[in-house]
Amino acid sequence: MTALIRPAVADDHVQLCELFDELDQLHRDARPDIFRKPAGDARSRADMAGLIAGEGGTILVADGGNGLVGVAVALLRSPSHPLLVARRTVEIDNIVVRRGHRRRGIGRLLVAACVAWGRERGADDVEVAVHDFNAAATAFYAALGFEMSVHRLRRPLP
Repeated sequence: MTALIRPAVADDHVQLCELFDELDQLHRDARPDIFRKPAGDARSRADMAGLIAGEGGTILVADGGNGLVGVAVALLRSPSHPLLVARRTVEIDNIVVRRGHRRRGIGRLLVAACVAWGRERGADDVEVAVHDFNAAATAFYAALGFEMSVHRLRRPLP
């Protein structure tokens, strides 16, 4: 199955929420101490509309013809601090491929689309944060040439 990668549109909201809930459920199952299920949509129409319309980010979808089978959110970052070298970074904020459609290259297509989107905007590199429990995602990104940049440690307070 080949999916068409395209920018999301406002009418995709319901399917986007379904896809994001698959990712959110993974996080809730692994870290219920951090993640919870909200009463309504975790991502509002307004929040998604801002990303769809904005230059600072985008939502890219994998359209399988009969519905969406994947989604990626890419954000453009330009940190400004005297200690930092000026650069533009694409941050892959979220990526998920619907169950039953995984291991078919859709995730790779979404990452490639995020890279192309960033390149069009003059980005110098692409980053993604992966929770430590998500070994499958870590292996996926490593296979695409991503390397460890920062270890973020956490310690709960009693």
